[in-house]
Amino acid sequence: MALEEIERIPVEARTGPIIVSERTSLLYTQRQFERMWKRVRTEGSCPPNSGATDFTQRRH
Repeated sequence: MALEEIERIPVEARTGPIIVSERTSLLYTQRQFERMWKRVRTEGSCPPNSGATDFTQRRH
């Protein structure tokens, strides 16, 4: 079902992470995601300037 919903969005409009808050079951706002990522980065000893996409594999 999720993939069907994503496919309804034009490719050029697909930007940003698709991560759902466990607390609200809604997509994180940009600010919420940035705060969460900062905490993950700090607790995980990641470089302070690393972004969430720095740790994903991209398929070409």
